[in-house]
Parts: sequence; C-alpha cells; structure tokens
Amino acid sequence: MRTLFILIVFLLCSIETATAEPPVAALFADEATGLNAELASALDDELVEAGYAVTPIDGAGLSNTQILDVTNFSLLVLPNAGRLPMRSIEPVHRFLKQGGNLLALNTPAWRERLVYMNGEWQTPEAFRRKTVLDAPPHIVLDFGQESLDHWRRSAFRMDTPTRHTIIPDAVASGIAALEVNIPNMENWDSACRTFDASPFPEGHTVTSFVARGGPGTGQLAVEWRERDGSRWIAVVPLTEEWQRYMLVPEDFKYWDSVPARAEGVLNPSNTDMICFTLAYTHTGHLQGTHRFQVAQVGTAPFDEGYREVLGDVAPPALDTISPAYKTYDAGDVATLTAAADQTVLYAMNFDVPAGLRAVHPRPEASGFDKERRWRWLPLLEARAADGALRGYPAAMTINTDGVYKNGVWASFAIEDPAWYLSDGGRAALRAVLDRMATPIYFLDAGADKYTYLEGQPVTLGAHIVKTDIIDNVPLQLSLRVTQPDGAVVSDNTLDILSPEPGEQVRLETKWKPESWPESGFVVSARLLQEERLLDVAAHEIHCWKPSPEPSFVTVENGKFILNGERWRPHGINYMPSSGIGVEWQSYFEYWLGAEAYHPNVIQRDLERCAAMGCNSLSIFLYHESMKAQNLLDILRRMDALGMKANLSLRPGTPMDFPWEQVREMIEILRLAENDTVFAYDLAWEPQFRHWERAPFNPQWEAWIIERYGSLENAAADWGFPVPRDEAGNVVNFSPHQIGRDGEWNKLIAAYRRFLDTLLYEKYAEARRLVRTVDPHTLVSFRMSMAGDPTDVQTDALLYDFAYLAGAVDILEPEGYGRIGDWERIKPGWFTYEYARWANPALPVLWAEAGVHVWDMARHAYTDERLAFQGDYYTNFYRML
Repeated sequence: MRTLFILIVFLLCSIETATAEPPVAALFADEATGLNAELASALDDELVEAGYAVTPIDGAGLSNTQILDVTNFSLLVLPNAGRLPMRSIEPVHRFLKQGGNLLALNTPAWRERLVYMNGEWQTPEAFRRKTVLDAPPHIVLDFGQESLDHWRRSAFRMDTPTRHTIIPDAVASGIAALEVNIPNMENWDSACRTFDASPFPEGHTVTSFVARGGPGTGQLAVEWRERDGSRWIAVVPLTEEWQRYMLVPEDFKYWDSVPARAEGVLNPSNTDMICFTLAYTHTGHLQGTHRFQVAQVGTAPFDEGYREVLGDVAPPALDTISPAYKTYDAGDVATLTAAADQTVLYAMNFDVPAGLRAVHPRPEASGFDKERRWRWLPLLEARAADGALRGYPAAMTINTDGVYKNGVWASFAIEDPAWYLSDGGRAALRAVLDRMATPIYFLDAGADKYTYLEGQPVTLGAHIVKTDIIDNVPLQLSLRVTQPDGAVVSDNTLDILSPEPGEQVRLETKWKPESWPESGFVVSARLLQEERLLDVAAHEIHCWKPSPEPSFVTVENGKFILNGERWRPHGINYMPSSGIGVEWQSYFEYWLGAEAYHPNVIQRDLERCAAMGCNSLSIFLYHESMKAQNLLDILRRMDALGMKANLSLRPGTPMDFPWEQVREMIEILRLAENDTVFAYDLAWEPQFRHWERAPFNPQWEAWIIERYGSLENAAADWGFPVPRDEAGNVVNFSPHQIGRDGEWNKLIAAYRRFLDTLLYEKYAEARRLVRTVDPHTLVSFRMSMAGDPTDVQTDALLYDFAYLAGAVDILEPEGYGRIGDWERIKPGWFTYEYARWANPALPVLWAEAGVHVWDMARHAYTDERLAFQGDYYTNFYRML
C-alpha cells in the first residue's frame, strides 16, 4: 500500500462562530389554501427538534418580500409546494436568490397557482368555472343570434372537412356555442370572423369568452387582427368543462405580420377580426380529431379586482423544484429506499406512496474537478419489482455559486401527506433538517477522469464547501483507491480546515498506477466531522486499451459488414437523461464535458438502449470537451454492451473545415484504433441558407464564367439576369425563387449544379484529410431532407445525393418530411431508391426519423400523441 502526499489549498481566514440565537424557519401554514393541518403541525415539531425557532406564515406573509427575507429566516418550509399563492412566486424566488434554504414537499411547486378572489384562495381554473354564467357587459358574439355566413375558415389543408356548427343551449339554457370539429388536424385550422368596426366600446380592453375543448384538445389560440394587418395571439388552457376567460391586451403576443408593431401591444380599438385556432405553433403538435366550442364572446373594461386572474405568472426554473417539467410521474414502483452513496438518510425501506413523482437525474459528486456550481444529492430511489430504477423522488441541491449561492434545497416529489406523517416519512424529514444544520458538503470528490489512456497519471482530489456560518469544527478527508477485490492500493486520511461560508477547500494529488486491472479501480472519498460521516463519493476508474483483434465496420456492395456478416445499425440520437428539463445550454450541449457527464447516468441509459434493441448510437463531441476524456468512457461502455457509435465531431462542417481541431480529437483520443466508432459525422443537418450561401458568391461567379464563358452568356442562356447586389457584385438567388416556378428556373437549376460541384469538392477533401489519420472509420454526415422531393423550403437549398455520393461513405437522409399516416410515410421508399441510384456501392442510413410526444406549450404528453408516435414508428419500419 502506498501513502500519497496530498497538496492542500485553502483560505487561511478566521471562522465565525454561530450566535446563541437559533436559526429561524418560516413554515407556510395557511390552512385556507387547503393545507393539511396535521402535516404542518408535524413539521413544526420536527423543526423545533432540529433546533429551529419556527414562525408560521400565511399566504400574505409568503407573498411579502419584507417578511420573507434572509434577515428574518434561514429556511423556508413548504408543506404543499404544489399548491401556493401565485403572488408568492416572486417573493419566494427572491428569498432563494438571497441564499435562503428550502424544504419543499409535494414538488414541483406552483402546479396550482392560487389567487385570492371573493374572499377565498382558489385556482384561476376554479374561478373560471364558477364565473361561466357571468356574462360580460358587452356581448360581441351571441351564437344564438349569429349566422355562420359571417365566418370563414383558414387552414393549412383546406380539403380537410372541418365543420363549423352552432350548438343551441350548449353552455346553459339560452347560451349557444360555436363548435369547430377538425377530423384530421395538420399544422393549423382557424375559424375567423371579421367586423366592420372595432367590437370594443370605448373604455373596454378586456376580451371575455367561454370555451371548452374535446378530449385531447387542451389549448386554444385566440387571435385579434388589427386594421393595419398586425396579428396578436393569446393561448388559453382548455378542459372538457366550460370556463370563462378574460384576457387583457398584454396577453395577446405579436405574431409575424407588421414588423413595425413587433415591440408594441394590441390596440383593441383598432381590431377588425377575431380567430379561434388550433396551430402547431401555439397549441402543440396535434394530430387526429380535435374539437372545441366557444360561446358568449364579449368585452369589458379593466377591473383592478380581477387583476390576479387576468394573466398568469410562470414559476421560475429551479432545478428539482419548479416548474412542472422538473419532475415526471414514476410508474410501476415496487420499492422505495434510501439512495445509495449518501449519508443523509439511513439505509431503510419506506412505504410506497400514491402520487409518486421523481426529479430528473443529475451528475452526482463522485469525480474531481467537474467545474459545477452545484451539488446534486439523491435521497430516495424508487425501483420496479425487477430492480430497475424508476427515479429519485427526493433529492437535495447544494448551490455553491451563481444566483442561488449558499442555498440548500430539499425537494420531495411525493404528494400524499400520509407518507410524510408515517414513521419513515418523518424520519426522512428529520434527517434532512439535521443535515442542513451541518452545511458542509463535497462539491465533488474522486478522480479527474473516469477512463484513462495507458501511461496517464490519475489526479485524485476533492472540493469541500460550507454554505452557512457554523462553529469551525475539525474535519477529516479520506481518499482511497482499491482494486476490484477490495485490496487497497492508495490510502490517505488527513485533517483539514473548514472553509469560509461560500468558499471552497480544494485538495489534489497525483497518482500513477503501475498497471491497470481489466476491471479497473474504485476511488472512494469520505468526509468526517470527528466520528460523524458527513459525506461520501465513490466511482470506478478504467483504462482504455485498443482491442488486439479490432472489428471495424466496413462497406461491401452497399451494405455494412461486421465480422464478415451484414450489420444493420439500429439506434437513436443519444444524449443523457441528466440533460432533461434543464435551461443551462452549455451543460446540455457539451454533455461529454466535465460538468455534465456522470457514469452512473450514462450506464443506466446505455443499458436501457441495449434492452430496446439498439446496436448503435449517434453521439457528438465538441473539441472543448475532448480533454475530459468522457468520450473514451462512453465508448468503452458501449463496446461492453455490443454497440457501435456514429460520432459527430464538432464544431464546423466540411464547408469551412476546422481540420486541426478534428485531427486533434482523432489523434489525442486514439479514435483510429477504436473499433467502437463505425462512422464520423462531419456535419449535423446542414442547409444552404442565405447566410451560408453568401461566403461562396465568389466561387459561384467563377463557376458561371468557367461554365458559360461569361456572365452575359449565362444571362442569355437563362433568360434571366445574373443576380447582383447594389454594388454590382454577383450574388445568388432570393428566397422567393426557391420552390416556386418562374422565369428564374434556369438560374436555380444552374445554382443547384454549382452546389453539387462545391459539395463534392468540400466533402471529398474533408474525407481525404480524415483518412490520413484514420483509414478505418467511415466518413459521412446527416443530410437533413436530402432526397425528399416533397420538402419545399422557402430559403434553404437542400443538398442533393448525386455528387455527394462520390464524396462520402454513407448516404444519410432524415425522415422528418415523412411525419403522418401511412400514405405520408410510404413515399420514403423514393428517398432510399434515389440514394441507391446515386451510388449503389454506398449503404443508406436513415440518420434521423421520429416524432416526439411532448407538448411544448403544456409541458406534458398525451395518450393521443403516444398512440400517434406508436403508429408512426410501425409505419416507418413497414416502409423500410
């Protein structure tokens, strides 16, 4: 066993000691909001037991920034985070930005946003249901008197037999409704009514109407058009029950029409048309049959008393807390236990409650120098009867930097109050409060990489943070490396100084294994406060070595060949589940970098992919993520599961090829020796839009002269002038000339031929360069809608197979132009046959095809969309 010398870097600052005054917790305990009084009382008891002074606050207090402030409270406790006053959103968010701590039960928060109307807390939905029969002072459209002759339809497909019908007594006796029944929804379908003059009387600015949706129709777009042509659209949620909606001008958002009005607001006195619409752009990607009804459209003056229900305040994006997409329903749960690799909860089993959700996974603390500003700490894990992980219903987030620095949040996504009142539930809450009272944590701890190359040194270390002022207690750090059989190869325990609140202690050492066992090593870190184990982190490290007998994928007669047999790649575009529901673009995009990658998540995801029948995955690596070597780790794991990789190397495309960066990624990571990679993807869905065409205008001019002898000859041949800018320079076509017949047709045909030549030159050269450092791996790119004659663009010029087929090793169309029923999908055979015509020696790989079930507007999926997705995949495989 070797004992390592560890270099300790810390701030030699004085440590403040805690005052005699206990910390104060604000406990939201307003029973008028529907809060469970027994649960609130139990939380009060647990807070006192944990050493807090407790101040109960009501809805008004929770919504008051002078009350809810870190100068008054260090902790906010929400017994039912899912049902809170709408007006509390900003004060609670402000408290968290101050570094306040949070214990939130029944997350995600603000699913029901309460307003105080008519002497009671209620949801806007409840208020809308109760006021259905409260007619506005001015009725614009009484459908008992309205004629359908005044209405017109606008739709993406006017041949769809959408029906407009007047339904008598639909809302109540004497209140008729307009019903719009769409048998096959595609893109948009609108029912519109024009007016000779604005229907808003002087002083009226509120739009009022009653509406409901059919099954699966959960939103409705309402549009006012003004006399200047400007368009303004609001979206309201629908249920199958009647609700009355009241919209102010600010609810109507500008829609592409009159650019000069883009920064303005709806002017009701200038309106001349109203439309009720279902549209992909506003109400979700709906398919199949949809129906909605609208009644009693009118106007009203603005009433300050209704301000809270006129509009909506969106919850802030707080990971594990809100909004609703931060959690998901965890189904098929058989067991609920304390999560592994944590010290907050004792190892025990818990009752499985009703209404169980889980927070999305994030990288855990195991690993070193991961450049994160937060620590994600799972508390509970739910599993199916077969042991498969269903999710984490509870987790803590320790914010170590950024807007919420020093704030510690605990989220429990369990709805049933009885669970919290059970012995196990109370024990879990007690343990979380106890852990918050000792706010010292690992930010990360372990080794700097998960998979190494032979001969590389291993950097071991830890970052330790303290989020609040407590006594300067002695701490110990233990870093240990063991072999798979438990034999210790490196061990070190040392005393360290506690950091200042908000600062970090960083520890680091170098270690170089003499040899690597086939199954790697285990690195474990432990943080102790005297005899108390405060925190743990553990992970494996491995060494990648090239296979002594590599099996590279090759191509023969238009087929992929692996180990002498035909191989058919079948898989998905892969990004880790730890990237679901995040707003952090860099973390999401650079998922193979140090911050976002964690082997626990990756291994679970890969095993699920393999269980679905995937034998390959498309993944992407950015040059800036190369040094983390997480690509080596995922490729090693994929290889163990029998999967190959179609690897995109970023940034850039062969049109402006960053060869030195691409070369570095291939050489430094030794990808030429790695038979897990079967293809390099050098461009991800490129399209030739106007800003992409402009840099090649000089080449276009040279091509014209080389082809025709002169610009004048070309213009004579085309019967159309060579396009030029104001300075007389040769440019390319304008957007309106794409996909439309006209006197410019020969110009467009010539430009397509120029593009064919250009693409061949650029992509062939990129492939040549790659082959100088890697002669084994196939080279191509995903080609967007190339080969799909039905995809008509208004600006982008899609690539064609003809010349590309001589510059790449795989033809890779995408199937997004084939979304629909069988008749829509079936013509995909043409794309395949066209590719085979272009070069029968190349295999054809559908690089992407699919349709998602997520409604971006409602942040939810529907059974209807799941069924459509299932039918889509059935038909797509049938076409193949």
